[in-house]
Parts: sequence; C-alpha cells; structure tokens
Amino acid sequence: MDPVYSEIEAIQKKLNELLYRYALSQPVKTECLSLIKQFQLVMDSGFMPEQVKGLGNKLLNFYDHLKSDRPFLTPDQKMCWIFSKQDDFYYPFDEQISPIIAPGSTNSLVLSKDGIADLYQESLANCSFVSSLITMAHHGFDLLSLVYSDSNSSRFALTLEFNGCKRVVWTDSSLPADQSRYVKSSTNPDLLWPAIVEKAYLQIHNASHLSDFRGSNIGIDTYILTGYVPEYVDIDDLTKDQMEHIAQKHNTADLVLGIGTSNLSPEECRRFNLAPNHDYSVLSIKKDDSAQYGYKLYLKNPWNLANRDIEVLDLYPFNVLYLNWKLNDFLKITKHVIYKDALGAIEYPQFSLQNHSHPNMVYVLIERHLNQPDTYLRAEWFDTQGEKLWTLTDAKRISKSPTNKSRFVLSKLRLNPGQRVTGVLAANSTSSIRYSVHFFSEHKLTVARPSFKYKYIQEVLDQWTPMTAGGSWLYPSYIDNPQFEITGALGKTEIGLFSNSVANVLLFETSERFLTKFDERTLVGGQRLEYDQSGFIFKTSLNPNSRYIAIVSTKDPSTLGPFKLIVNSESPLTMTRLSTSLGLFTQAKMFQDSESYLHRFTVLKPSRVTIKIRTHAAFNFSITGANFRNDYKNVSEKYGYFVHFPTLQPGIYTISISLSQKGPCTLDLGSSHRLG
Repeated sequence: MDPVYSEIEAIQKKLNELLYRYALSQPVKTECLSLIKQFQLVMDSGFMPEQVKGLGNKLLNFYDHLKSDRPFLTPDQKMCWIFSKQDDFYYPFDEQISPIIAPGSTNSLVLSKDGIADLYQESLANCSFVSSLITMAHHGFDLLSLVYSDSNSSRFALTLEFNGCKRVVWTDSSLPADQSRYVKSSTNPDLLWPAIVEKAYLQIHNASHLSDFRGSNIGIDTYILTGYVPEYVDIDDLTKDQMEHIAQKHNTADLVLGIGTSNLSPEECRRFNLAPNHDYSVLSIKKDDSAQYGYKLYLKNPWNLANRDIEVLDLYPFNVLYLNWKLNDFLKITKHVIYKDALGAIEYPQFSLQNHSHPNMVYVLIERHLNQPDTYLRAEWFDTQGEKLWTLTDAKRISKSPTNKSRFVLSKLRLNPGQRVTGVLAANSTSSIRYSVHFFSEHKLTVARPSFKYKYIQEVLDQWTPMTAGGSWLYPSYIDNPQFEITGALGKTEIGLFSNSVANVLLFETSERFLTKFDERTLVGGQRLEYDQSGFIFKTSLNPNSRYIAIVSTKDPSTLGPFKLIVNSESPLTMTRLSTSLGLFTQAKMFQDSESYLHRFTVLKPSRVTIKIRTHAAFNFSITGANFRNDYKNVSEKYGYFVHFPTLQPGIYTISISLSQKGPCTLDLGSSHRLG
C-alpha cells in the first residue's frame, strides 16, 4: 500500500503545480491528460478511498474545463494560487480533499491532547505564538485539527491561515537537539506535536533555524492558527462601555482575547510581576466593580514559572488588548490586490459594497502578506452609489480605520438595507505589495470593483519631461505642457488629472491646431485656476460639435514626473495627444543679453514654415528674402508670437529681431522639409 500512497501523494502534488501554472496562464492541458493516465493506472489496482476518489474527480473536472476552454478558477482564485510562492510553495487547502501523505520513517510522534492546556514558551522569542496556543486550547479549539499526518506520524501537512487563505505547510517530525528551542508541555513531556505546529509557523516566516524569529503579536498569531479576525484596542482609548461589550462577547465565545504589556521599566516589572513587551493569554473576564474598567482579567503567562496565573484589576502596565473575532457563521468573500505606487486615490485599490434586504454587520479585514515591505495602511469608506472615487473628498466618509504598520487593518461597518458604499485602501508605499481583503457579513453582500460614474472612459498615462514641463499659466512656457484634443463628447463629462505633483488641468474650446497662448475667453466655464496636490477634477457638459483642448500642467516648470489624465463621459468621445511641434524639422536658437538679433536660414525646396519668437519684452521683427519682406511692429505676446507661412519658396531668409530692452530671446523654426 505504501508505494500506492506515494504515487497518489505525487499526483496531488503535481495537480497543485499545474493549478499554480494555470493561474499564471501557462499551458497545462497536455500534462493534465498525462496525470489522468497516471492516476488511472493507480486506480486499476482497486485502490479507491473517498479521499482519493475526490482527487480523481477534481483532476477530471480540471481537464474538462481545459479541454472546453472554460475557466476553472475565478480571477481571485487565480491570484490566490499565484500567491502560493514564497521561498517555498504553500498551496491553498482544499476543504473537500485533505492532504494525502504517504507513510515515512518510524520516527513518530504521539498525537495526544494530554497536557495541551499546559504548554509553555522556551527560549524562542515567540511569546505571542505560545500565548495564542494556550488561549485557543483553553477555549476548546482543536489545535490537532490543523495537523495532517502519515500513519507513522513522521511527516506532516499543517493548515495555517496566511497570504489570503488557508494554506498547506509541509514539514517532518525532526526537532532541534536543544530542547529549549521549541514549545513543550509542563505536564506531558511527550506532547511534541505542538512543536511541529510551531515549526511550520516559523517556516512560513522564513525562520528556518528557529532562532531567526523575532516575534509577532498574539492577535496575528491567533489569526494564523484559526482565521479569527484580529482587532487591536489601545488601552489608552478603552472605555468602560467598550470593556463591558468585550466581556459579554468573550463570555459568549464570540471572541478570544490576549493582552500585551508596554515597555515596562525594571521597577514596574517587579511591582506588577510582569515582563516588558510581552503577550499574555486572557483566559476569562469577570465583573468586578473594584477593577479599573469594571472587570477583572485572568491571564496566563506563556513562561514556565511557578505561578503562571495572574489576576489583573488595573490595566496601566498594558498598552494593547488583542481581540480575535470568531465569525464562523458569517458569509465570507475574499479579494486580492497588488498595491503599486499610485498617482492619487484614483489608483488606490477600491471596492464597492452593496447591501441587500437586511441590516448588515460587515467586518472588512485587510491582510498584508508575509515577507512584504512594511508600510502604513488605512481603509476609508464612503457613502456612494457604488461608483469609483476620483479623490478622497468626492463623497461623504462614513468610516475610517486607524492607520498603522501592522499586517492587518480592520474596518467594521453597519450597513442599512440597500445601502451602497465605496472603500478605498490607502498606503504610503512606492513598493509593490500584496494584500488580501476579506469581507465577513451577517447577511448577503455583493462585493465588486467599482466602475466610473459614466459609461465611456478615455485615459492616458504620460509624463512631464524637461521639454514639456511648462509650469502654470503664469509662465510663458505654459503652452509647452502636454496638450490633448477631446472631441465627440455629449453631455455630462468629468475630467481628472492625477499625479504626485501639485497640478492642474484646464479645458479650452478652440479650433486651433494646438494652443499658442492662455486665453481666458476660450476657457470652458466653471473651471478653477488653482493647483491641487491630491488630484484635480473638473465636471462639465460638453458639446459634440465643439473641439476642446486640455492642457495639463504643474505649478512650477521644474516639476517633472508621470501623470494620468482621465475623461469619463455619458457618450463616446476621443482623446488624442497633440503634437505641438512646429514642423517635421525644427531648429531652435537662444539669444542672450542683447537688444537685436539676426538669424539666417535657407529653404531648399518649397516648404511650410512656422516661426515662434518668445521674449519678455515688446519687440519688432522682420523676415526678408529675395523679393520677399514681412514686417511686424510692436509685438508683445507673453507665451510667444507665432507666424505661419503655408509655403516659402527656395532661397535665403533673414529674421531680424529688435527688442525694446535688452534680454534673452528664443527663436524656434519648424518646417515641412529640412532647412539649410
């Protein structure tokens, strides 16, 4: 039987690998068919337990979807599989098919629960994890249900909750020769399987040598063991009413508790018989009017001391209460996101929630995956019709989570029947970070990615460069900024500019090929000229028979960087980046510290020529050639003066510029053919 089990274990492992590669959109159909044939050979031996039958059905179902080109996984399920890879692979746990484990060596461990209530921490800096084990054992949680083993109890598959779902962690029965390096029981020295759970826990934290781990907190560790939703309550913010509510929920087994000390001084440690920066299990809470918050807490120290039990009336030595909500009866939806450096709220991960016919209590837990960069994170929730938000001031905010660097951020929402809200996840990171967002609800809840308010969307990602960062309309270089033509829009339209800079977008109604100056007479009404850091939004109604040009600018000409321009409209439209080049071939000349300038150029073949002169002073200038002369008197144009010649004949031409006062001057020429 052992070789058969080994074959089945290998097939299950290979199926997991195929699902991972399928999630990455790699071709796996041929390999899946080969795996089915391999499975059939094993089944021909007559070996068909229910667990193995379920594996076969899953394998056949997977191949059937591949053959008919139907999706086997939803997009979120695909992401969950993609997130399986850390240093090792930790695949999602299948509730219908437990891990199949072929028997290993005879180096076995006794899978007994005797002494489980008397676990204690040894020399590892993992008081939070051991306190979590103690807490869950005290509250009747079957810790042994996390452990799947072979018949010799020498190889283990453990199920832990991390990186978006319950995952399988493989390990063996080997433990360090130094017995101070793992958790033990003070009443049953043979109770060693909790150390295997501890080993798997350390493994997913990349602490392979057991001494590499530097601690967590009891709230996070209880989540990893049980999936119970963590919440942190600062003792400084705790009220008597809140403590009464916590005590009621604790006594009805709706939550479990831990508590952590602050950085106590040696004197405080002696006075209160507590350790600094240390987590304790909360075994029970009882009403006591002499207590600081009206309740006495009964704690257990994870250290193996003569007296591990502690009664607490005053919470002064503690800084945080760890709550883990048992929401097993709630409906659960999980979404996954990869947070990237964002150009404002429009690019933050957003979710639309739609409640249905009942008042609904909703817990939203944001989980940052293991081994991801630390960053501050918060969630904000807004009363909307479920649409995507352009900025965090677009709608009325109804809830905001605390901002912290923990791996978990929790929001609690009470939704009325039919209510819709939009949630925004805001982080301050330039790194790519993986998150999973878990939605727990008492009643039916629809979770989706929000869409824009209107049906039609045009967007462009571009940037301000040294050549196109013209600054605000106060600067002569304003028209050097990127320009975009918008046509065909009918009715309500929203235009948004998003960047990491103080920026502005202005819309002009014009027939010019591109804008050559800032002219308030052509500005579409109702716009703000101010500049905004968080995203600049303009709402208007457009005429499909008109032509519009949008100019995006930063406040200062020296500001470079990317931006995103979005136009959202009730009707179809087109948006095109305009070329502001003067021609196919260009020349530029910069003059300094003089009152008069000359420039000669040669037209080699009939050409279309455009000339732009930009200077701070009023000026006269002329363009002369053989049998050709054009004079321009008393010209004063802040953004530059443009002269267009549909056709200049071959010849030598001279541009003569005379300024009213000494100063710099730029001369730009553009032509349809190369100039000499």
